[in-house]
Amino acid sequence: MNQKFETLIIGLGPAGMAAAIKLAQQGVHVAVVDENPEPGGQIYRQPPGDFVIEDKSFLGVRYRVGQDIIRQFNQLRDKITIFSETTAWGFFEGTTMALEHMGHIELVEFDKLILCEGAMERSIPFPGWTLPGIMTAGGLQKMIKYQRLLPGKRFLLSGASPLQLSVAASLVKDGAEVVALCEAIRIKDSLKLMPEIIRQKGLFKEAVSYLFPVLKKSVPILRPYSVISASGDNRIREATIARLDEDWAPIAGTERTFEVDTVSLGYGFLPVARLARLCGCAHVYDPVLKSWKPETDIFMQTSVANIYTAGDSSGVDGADLAEVEGRIAGTHAAAELGKISMDERDRQFKSLFHTLESIKRYSKVLNRVFSPRSGLFTIMEDDTIVCRCERITAKEVFAGIEKGFRNINEIKKTRVCMGPCQGRTCESIVTELMLQKGIPIEDIGHMTIRPPITPMPVFMFEEYAHSL
Repeated sequence: MNQKFETLIIGLGPAGMAAAIKLAQQGVHVAVVDENPEPGGQIYRQPPGDFVIEDKSFLGVRYRVGQDIIRQFNQLRDKITIFSETTAWGFFEGTTMALEHMGHIELVEFDKLILCEGAMERSIPFPGWTLPGIMTAGGLQKMIKYQRLLPGKRFLLSGASPLQLSVAASLVKDGAEVVALCEAIRIKDSLKLMPEIIRQKGLFKEAVSYLFPVLKKSVPILRPYSVISASGDNRIREATIARLDEDWAPIAGTERTFEVDTVSLGYGFLPVARLARLCGCAHVYDPVLKSWKPETDIFMQTSVANIYTAGDSSGVDGADLAEVEGRIAGTHAAAELGKISMDERDRQFKSLFHTLESIKRYSKVLNRVFSPRSGLFTIMEDDTIVCRCERITAKEVFAGIEKGFRNINEIKKTRVCMGPCQGRTCESIVTELMLQKGIPIEDIGHMTIRPPITPMPVFMFEEYAHSL
C-alpha cells in the first residue's frame, strides 16, 4: 500500500524548509522529498557528511544565514518524514507522486502538494562555449565552497548576475588569479539597486563582504563587457571579450583576448517548474526573466486544486523571499486542512505579506537590471552548438524555423531539446532564437513535460512491475 501524507513537499531549499517547518508546527502529517542528502537546497547547500571543514568563514554571509532555517528544520525532524537522495519523477491520478531512491521506485499519495523546485542557471551560447574549463558561476562556486577545489589557475568571469561578485571573492580568497570580471550591465544600471541594498542592511553587508576582497586584489571590473568567444585544444586556452552596446550586442573593434584556463559564466537564473508543468499547472511568460513560470495567487496556489508552488520555481526572487513564500504556502495548506483557524491564518498572513512586499521591491529591481538583453543572443554563429546533448547548431534551429516550426514542441523535430537533459538547458535558448525571428511567445509556448522528468534506467520500471 502506498504511503499517504496530508502534505507532500518537493524540494528542501529555503521555500521547502519554511513550508515544512510551518506545517510540522501545526501538527500536519508532512513529508519532504529532496535529491540531496541534507536540507538546504542549492543556496544553502551543506558540505558532504564526511567532509570536515574546520574554517567555515570562507563559506560567506549567505551560508551563515542559511544555518538558522536549517537548524529550525532539524529541530522538527521527528515530526517530518524525509525522503532524502530521492527524485520525484512522475505525477499520476491527481494525488500520487512517483519517487526514485537508490534505484527503487515508490509511490506516495497526498492531500496537498507544495512544489519548491528551485532554479537553474541560464546558459547563453557563444563560439567555443562547450570547451572543458567553461562552467556556470554556480557550478564553480560549489566546487570552491563545498569541495575546496580550484578547477584552474587563471579565471575570467563574465555575465550579468549578483553571483559574479560572490564567485570572484571566493576565488581571490583561495589564491586564484582573476584576470577580469566582465559585467554586461552599465554602472548607471547598477546604481538603480543601491537604494534597496542600503534599505536592507543585511544585503548591504553581504555586498560589501564580496566587494572588499575583489578590490583588495585589484581585480579589473570591466563594464559593459562580455565574453564573445573561446578557443583551445582539449580545453579552453584563450577567451575573447568585447564591449557591449545598449542592447548588449558586441561592438566591433573593442575585442580583447586573455590567456585563461577557466571561464565562469553567470547570466542569472531560470525557474525550474517541470513538475508544475507535469501536474498541469497554468504557466505565464515573464519577459523580464525570459522564462515561463507557474501562475499563482497570493497564497502560492496554482491553477490546479491543492497544488502550490513556492520559491524560485514560481519566479526567481532569491532565498529570503523564497522562505516567506514557503511559509505562506504552508500556512494556507495548514488552514485548508483544518489545523489552524481562518482568523489565525489571516493574522499570520498580515505579517508575512508585509515582509513579502518589502523583499519584492528589491527583487523586482534586481531582475529588471540583470535581465539579459537580446544582443547577447546575436553572438552565436551558424555552427555554434545550441543543444549540447544532441549537438544541434544555431543554423539547424533557424532551418527548422524556416520550415514553418513555430512551436517549441514542433521544433523538437530538429532533435533540439531531445537529449538526456530533456531541454533543461536549451529550451530557453531556442525560445529566444524563435522570438528573435518574430514568432509571438503565445505561438512558441513551452515544452510538454512527460514522465519520467529525469532519465531513468528501464530496469527500475521492470523491477517495480514485478513487485506489484
